[in-house]
Amino acid sequence: MKRFLFFVFFFTFSICFSQNTVSGLVVDTNNVPIEFANVFIQNKEVKDKVFGTTTAANGTFVIPLNTKDAPNTYQISISFVGFETWSETRSIDRAIDLKRIVLQEKSSELEEVIITSKIPTITKVQDRLIFNVQNSPLKSGYDGIEVLRNTPNVWVDENDNVLIRNEAVTVLINGQKANMSGDHLATYLANLNSEKIKSIEIQTSKGANRDATSTGGIINIILKEKVVGFKSLANLSYVHKRDGYYSLYPSINASYGTEKWNMYGGYNSSIRDAYVKTTNDVYFNALHRHNQSVRDKESQVNKNSFKLGLVREINEKHNLGVEVFGSFNATDFSEKGTAFYYLDGDLNDKGFNNTLGDTDNNNINGVLNHSWKISSNDKLSTFVDYSYGVSKNKSEVTTVYEEGTYPNNINTYHSDTETTTYAVQTDYTKTLTDDAKLELGVKFTYSDRDNSLVPRYFEDPDFIIDTDQLSDFNYKENVLASYVSLDKTFKEKNYFKIGIRVENTDLNKTNYIANSSIKQNYTSFFPSIYFSRKLTTESNLSASYSRSIRRPSFRDLNNDIIKINDFQFVLGNPDLQPQFIDKYELSYQLKKNNIALFYTKTNDAINGVYFLEDDIAYYKKFNAGSQIQYGLEYSTSYKIKDWWYLNFSSYLFHRKFVDEEENAMFEKTTLGIKAYNNFKINKTTSIDLSGRYTSPRSDAFFEASEYYNIDIAFKKTFLQKKMTLRVDLKDVFNSLEYRNRRVFSNYTTVANTKLITRYLVVRVTYSFSNNKKILSGKNKSKNDNYNRL
Repeated sequence: MKRFLFFVFFFTFSICFSQNTVSGLVVDTNNVPIEFANVFIQNKEVKDKVFGTTTAANGTFVIPLNTKDAPNTYQISISFVGFETWSETRSIDRAIDLKRIVLQEKSSELEEVIITSKIPTITKVQDRLIFNVQNSPLKSGYDGIEVLRNTPNVWVDENDNVLIRNEAVTVLINGQKANMSGDHLATYLANLNSEKIKSIEIQTSKGANRDATSTGGIINIILKEKVVGFKSLANLSYVHKRDGYYSLYPSINASYGTEKWNMYGGYNSSIRDAYVKTTNDVYFNALHRHNQSVRDKESQVNKNSFKLGLVREINEKHNLGVEVFGSFNATDFSEKGTAFYYLDGDLNDKGFNNTLGDTDNNNINGVLNHSWKISSNDKLSTFVDYSYGVSKNKSEVTTVYEEGTYPNNINTYHSDTETTTYAVQTDYTKTLTDDAKLELGVKFTYSDRDNSLVPRYFEDPDFIIDTDQLSDFNYKENVLASYVSLDKTFKEKNYFKIGIRVENTDLNKTNYIANSSIKQNYTSFFPSIYFSRKLTTESNLSASYSRSIRRPSFRDLNNDIIKINDFQFVLGNPDLQPQFIDKYELSYQLKKNNIALFYTKTNDAINGVYFLEDDIAYYKKFNAGSQIQYGLEYSTSYKIKDWWYLNFSSYLFHRKFVDEEENAMFEKTTLGIKAYNNFKINKTTSIDLSGRYTSPRSDAFFEASEYYNIDIAFKKTFLQKKMTLRVDLKDVFNSLEYRNRRVFSNYTTVANTKLITRYLVVRVTYSFSNNKKILSGKNKSKNDNYNRL
């Protein structure tokens, strides 16, 4: 490893720094950065010497010129569709910063229409696959979850978790890690209108500049630029389900700004009624006992979140931003269950379980970031992120037995969790020669989590604390990380990126009840390498390797005890260790088709295991063995006809679990298919038809059956496309049902879960603005521990 680091640094700093560069920032008359503008520099003395590039998302560009070509006279030209071409002749004998270059709009051009027609729906840029949402039928009338659900190679499950190749992804907004996870992120995405989404970037190979916890790939949602003065986008979605269940999703987002600053904010809310029916069969093999439970759970979930932010351009070199995000969730639930207890095939007793509970989960997050353009080739960025969360959970479980074979009981569980995390990160970027870029960074993350559980059982006339289950636990974690990354383009067709990330983890787990503590300190290395070659103008071949880490969630590290019934409990495990993942990939792109071969191995895999103690079944997660997955992935997106658009994705992978003795188990090959069709009726009306299918799959001690569904939607725009009405019928044939089986040496469970999956959604979106452009900006967060709340 020392040799590897030595050669990385030697290669990095051995590159010649004596080359001259030409750099600048391209904007329009309203000071909005222009992306994809063409920049050409031609040697006036040697006509065939032409250097070129395109501007980045922030409008900047850097073009290196070989020292041996200077000094000479050069013609510099900058052009973009819908704008007048800018040109200038200069003698260049040193690095030149052209600073701000303003392009004038052509009054006769309809800019947005022309730009859209020039950008393909799917493009490959370096190590990212880009889905241009605004060049697809998804550009209006959809929410963020629906856009991701129909994005190539991206899968969204029934709980709105975003996945790539059966792994949870890291979600970025404009290059920043989203300050949300789980239900909070799903709520945010559900209230994000597709009118605001410019493109989706899919990155399956993790670079060293990304957190080592980015195990399942990276999804970067690029939002469109804001407008000067005031702009607002209001949305209201209503979901109607059977038996009177419903959901309501109101939201409003607004921004106001000038050429130098931008203020933005938003409020998202959801009110949701939910019902789920679960049938669970438990077989105690050695005891000849069979327990069957049927549970009906009703819940009402109220979620509210807000975001306020300010981005300020201090001068041409300094930008400052601040953002505050808060989310407040409250859930009330009741669950009624009937349990049947069989012994040697005969009904031994019948029990009734009634659970009442409520949960409050509140989080607040603050972000401060600053960027400093030191020179045309050097940039320094600093991020400070703070998060604080409090969760309170209460439940009361009453169990009554019909025959009196077992004693009736009442139990209460009160758990409190308080979490504080903050992160500080500094990144340095230097543009080198011959299209080479160096990135260096350091990051420190601190986490402090307190967990307490107070269980009580009723013994007439009072509730008594159950000291056997009482817990009070603290978890502190410090992670210090640094990285170096270098990417370079060779001869225009070859792109190479190499880097390494080093993370030191120091943690202290304290059990206040037992007056004991466990300390761990370990250092991990995460190399990454990516290479791509442009074979033709329409084809590309790439290969990559990366290593990452998946730390256990704070919830899994709790000492919580969740009672299912008198014979079945779920336990937390504060002794869980992180998992390490090695990923290999070979991909090929031809026109609108993308094919990838991948191999992933997860070491010290975390898996849930059932075990028996005193005729009681406990479910707990442990580190055991390794998980191996390899397969093939394919996606395409194109117009079949002028009125028919298709987006298709599929995967075929083989998955197996290998225990400590190298025995392979739970092997299965799984096929996944999803398709999105948009049929255009006229300029304002269209119909969507989409569906997905997943064949049976397996994991360690887990086997799941196939599932599939078909959705249909009608969309129409009004008032010159300012208002959009969308009506969806989800799961037309009511086919979604989830069945799984867990098999252990002395214990087997079979579960069947049915939610209300067939329902009607009515969504109305209205946009109003003054149609002027302004500074675009969003604040960035570097606190990855927020996602573990």
